[in-house]
Amino acid sequence: MKAWGGRFGGPPDEASLAFGRSIDVDAELALDDITGPIAHVHGLERAGLPTGAETEPRVAGATAPLAGPPPGAPASRPGLPERAT
Repeated sequence: MKAWGGRFGGPPDEASLAFGRSIDVDAELALDDITGPIAHVHGLERAGLPTGAETEPRVAGATAPLAGPPPGAPASRPGLPERAT
């Protein structure tokens, strides 16, 4: 997948292509970037830090991206792989 494109006159630099190659991997790991901190908060809660009342807003904030784009935003960007469920 290309990280960019458009009105450029020449081919992209090899360094730019190498940088863009990680986007597919980044997309696959994005869900872990959300679920990892949630698991960490739950672990802290089991240890008594934070309390249940303090945990709820943290988990709600962290899981908000899983609900999808905000109203009015495009459902997906063309060319991006679908999220693993």
